[in-house]
Amino acid sequence: MPDNTEIEFKAFQERLFDSINRVEESVLKLFELDATLESICAEIQALFDFDFASLSLISPERDTIESLYGTGIANRWAGQFKHYLEQEEGLRDILADVAKKDQAEVISGWDNRFDDWSYKHYRHDSLVRIFVPIILFQDHRGELIENWIDRCEWEVTHIEKQDGQHTTCRVVLPNDLSGNSHPSNDKHRRLVLGVMEAGYENCHTKIEIAQVKALFKLVSQRARNVWESQFPCVLKVIAESAMQILQADASGLYFLYEPDGSRYIFEALAGNVSRHFHRKCTPRPNGLGRRALQLGTYKFIPDFSKGHISEEIMRSNRPVYDEGVKAMAAFPLIVRHDAEKRYGKKNREGVLYVDYHQEHIFTDEELRWGELFANRAVDAVRHAMTYEHINNKARQLAAVHAVAQSFTHVEDPVELLPHIAWYSLNVLAADIVTIYEYIETEHRFLVPPAIAGRLKVKQTHKDILRHNVPFKLIEHGENIYIPSFDKETMFFEDSPFSKRQGIQSLAAILLKVRRETVGVMFINYRRPHWFSEDEVQIIETLASSAAIAIKNQGRLVRAQAMATLGDLAAPMVHKINNDVGAIHTWAKTLQDQCSDERNKRNARRIVSRASKILQGTQRLNSWIQQRPKPLSLKKIIDEAIVRVNISDSIDIDLDIPQNLSAVLAGEQQLIDVFDNLIQNAVDAMAPDNGNLFIRAISLNSLYRNGDRWIEIHVSDTGKGIEKENYENIFQAGFGSNNTKNKRGMGFGLWWTRAYIERVGGDINVVSKIGEGTTFIVRLPTSNTEQEV
Repeated sequence: MPDNTEIEFKAFQERLFDSINRVEESVLKLFELDATLESICAEIQALFDFDFASLSLISPERDTIESLYGTGIANRWAGQFKHYLEQEEGLRDILADVAKKDQAEVISGWDNRFDDWSYKHYRHDSLVRIFVPIILFQDHRGELIENWIDRCEWEVTHIEKQDGQHTTCRVVLPNDLSGNSHPSNDKHRRLVLGVMEAGYENCHTKIEIAQVKALFKLVSQRARNVWESQFPCVLKVIAESAMQILQADASGLYFLYEPDGSRYIFEALAGNVSRHFHRKCTPRPNGLGRRALQLGTYKFIPDFSKGHISEEIMRSNRPVYDEGVKAMAAFPLIVRHDAEKRYGKKNREGVLYVDYHQEHIFTDEELRWGELFANRAVDAVRHAMTYEHINNKARQLAAVHAVAQSFTHVEDPVELLPHIAWYSLNVLAADIVTIYEYIETEHRFLVPPAIAGRLKVKQTHKDILRHNVPFKLIEHGENIYIPSFDKETMFFEDSPFSKRQGIQSLAAILLKVRRETVGVMFINYRRPHWFSEDEVQIIETLASSAAIAIKNQGRLVRAQAMATLGDLAAPMVHKINNDVGAIHTWAKTLQDQCSDERNKRNARRIVSRASKILQGTQRLNSWIQQRPKPLSLKKIIDEAIVRVNISDSIDIDLDIPQNLSAVLAGEQQLIDVFDNLIQNAVDAMAPDNGNLFIRAISLNSLYRNGDRWIEIHVSDTGKGIEKENYENIFQAGFGSNNTKNKRGMGFGLWWTRAYIERVGGDINVVSKIGEGTTFIVRLPTSNTEQEV
């Protein structure tokens, strides 16, 4: 027969394998969260005949609430809203406020907890909605309390308002759940998982109190399904399994220790243990759990090898002893999770405790079993965190993609910056986002800035001076991430805005398109905020998309100005052509009939000048009337070269392949574009010798918007352009006093860029003083496959 040791070993082994399987199954349930949310929303929408439903869940680690899933119209904002659970009631968003209270609310029309931009953008004025907190209660053993809502009373309040309905339906908890009687307040824990939002697209639809109560009850019943698909449930299963394996009276798992708050973000309890015990016995710097983490191995009391007595726990931790604990062990859980490195310190570690209420002598064997299980628990936590990290990142990337796409659809220039600011605020769970547009050629910021968020103090807007923070960021030249003003402030320490609004951390971001700065964005938090590498990537992706949108909006304005100018110019050109044509005819007649040589000479001058004006108006008329068509780039450049008077002292090097795809543009306009670029190159080299290089290539990859592109370089060996003037040269009238070329219609680089952008291309310049300049033009090819 097997001896007791062998039987005990097999029992240990069986308990271990069973527990590991339970833990692994709990991790697999995390993969069911999206399906769970979808099922709950579909059930609620069908059961109550709602037009839409959405679920937002709380992240205890980030202390935020985020919209994750929506049906109907709510699908438009699902995944794009994330709000901090503000402690200050007046600063809370509606979702954060409902999550803080044991009440449902029915709202149609405006409410001060809505943000004005979202309310208008998503037409929330046309909706009537119910907001219901998703609540669970746990008993002293950490077990979920079923049907708790059946024991509650209801307190209904109708709030008078002119523009809609507002009703609150508060759950009045019994004493053992509300914490109004001792010792029950030590036994039960209220868990708020998130908020359910549902309703109708017709704001005049009446929502009855019976519907609110029925929805609240259904949500409370489905809360278990949500909780079982989340990370805290994994920790709960680990705590229960540890107690089972080591046959302890109780266990507790504490994870993600925050030194600043002297608390763990997550706690999971199992067995005969009260919450009063864990409130009373908070983590201590020299406590058993901290020592286990510091040493990276288990610690236990009593440890007779160190001369401990049976009542050692009474000497070392009297509060624990007074709660009935006679022996305890602490196993460190150190998760080396590299997926989220941070700008700041935040340990991913925890402690697994097992408690005994009778005297207990720890054996080496059971401690090794406990350590083995703790190691497997670390693996499970790592897998759970990795999955949640990947899932969160996928959601964030999807949200960023949708937000970036939305930037391109804002047609009104006045609305663009507020649109960017509010979307960025909601995606990043920031408190305030401020964006200043910057005109680099004029070295000034436009005021007022776009501000998104809830302000403690109303802002007044003055001109931005050189010593103000936006200019300091421009001069700094790099993005700045400050997780806590307690540790670092840089040049924000004297910021009146930060002081007035209670800002504690921020990201200061340059909005740049290539080398050009088009604005700055400040992402502000009223709490310390650790910027993960993923979050930095998201912020900089948003910033890049925002900068391109701001830049393109400027291009659109210029293109519209060109179109408007063309519309205005057409009748003027027609009138000038008629009037000058008449002058040309009269002068020609005078020239032919006049016998006086002096008058005849003057008549010839009038005829000559009128002829040039008529040639110019004909050219301008073709500019206005010509429509884009597939063109051979080689023929266009050849024609432009013929029109420019190029000195024999300048060597021309052309590399324009015959088989380049056609570009889509107006023929006369594109000739004028390259005429201007070539003339500028010639003027830059005069009166000395030089080299003019013109080459064109097909870009091998898709450059932008899914089109294929051709890139043309027009280079000279002239005097060069100062770097600070790279953008200035494209401004109307810049450098006109120094322009030597006074011929033709005077099309400058402003017109050149405006037209290139109008046909969907772009133009940039690189230059080195004393060595030369290169203008780089990129043009989309025609849709036709024909080579011209």
